Amino acid sequence: MKASATLMDFKIIQNTMPIPSTCSRQSAVTIGNFDGCHLGHQTLINRIIEEADSSPMQRIAISFTPHPEMYFHPNKSQKLQNLFMSEQKSRAFSELGIDIHIEQEFNDDFSHLSREAFLENYLLASLQTKVIVVGENFLFGYQRKGSANWLKSQAQSKNLKVEVLPPSLFEDKPISSTRIRRALAEQGDVEAAFKMLGRPYLIDGIIVKGKQLGRSIGIPTINLSETRQLTPKNGVYVGRVFLNKDLQTKASVMSLPNNSIPAVFNVGLRPTINNNEQQIKIEAHLLYGSWELDQLYGYSAGFYFQKRLRDEKKFANLEELKIQINKDIHSAKMLF
Repeated sequence: MKASATLMDFKIIQNTMPIPSTCSRQSAVTIGNFDGCHLGHQTLINRIIEEADSSPMQRIAISFTPHPEMYFHPNKSQKLQNLFMSEQKSRAFSELGIDIHIEQEFNDDFSHLSREAFLENYLLASLQTKVIVVGENFLFGYQRKGSANWLKSQAQSKNLKVEVLPPSLFEDKPISSTRIRRALAEQGDVEAAFKMLGRPYLIDGIIVKGKQLGRSIGIPTINLSETRQLTPKNGVYVGRVFLNKDLQTKASVMSLPNNSIPAVFNVGLRPTINNNEQQIKIEAHLLYGSWELDQLYGYSAGFYFQKRLRDEKKFANLEELKIQINKDIHSAKMLF
């Protein structure tokens, strides 16, 4: 079992500058899971950016994979779906101004790292940390013996500045990733999610070929590749779509691209036409523009969810489905 951690143990996912084996510059650091980078997370990130700008330092965010809850309770957390995939989280950090994203593998060795070793060897020795910003509920180290208050108690002797920030609130309750997951999965409340995330909820992937049944009723759609992200409750939504032929050009996480296209989304099993499929599908009908849909296969895509229209419903036949979809399209256009 390891007693300490060095940069050789770190998994660097996203950085905008080369990182040496030992940091040559002092650092301002924030630590957490950052699933979704909601408004509370953004407050932490903005503070380390302010600190780093006032006294030039590297701006570092540390997150963990898998989520510690998944590590300690694998059976309980099998249904836990993240608001972010790792690559999206790194993109979000980059867009927010973070220099280095360290995604630490949360394994047996790391889970047994003491609070003292994490502070002394991981933060101070390897990262030359001079500023730490965390939330007031932050816990770390073996048996979660480290806390935000314990970090503050060590600050003076370590020549370290520690800031502990209160949670951001929505409707007088703390914003949390768990609360956002519930709003999306249980109610499909993408508007509440927007208010807690500070942005539309994004699912991104690649455009893939579907069964093309939408074309048969004159309402063609594009299909998003299978995702491991949390999907909103089955239903019909209004939002926007980002498309780019270059797979390296991903949808912006923290803001809507100017060239995004208004769309109606369906999330679910498509019960009117479903032949016993169990995999949830996410498809979009683009409201404006003239598109050769066959040429969009393989495009990088981002689906931004902005408003829920209705529950998914099974119709008696395709004609009834077509009538309802046209009503959905009309309702969606009234919003743009």
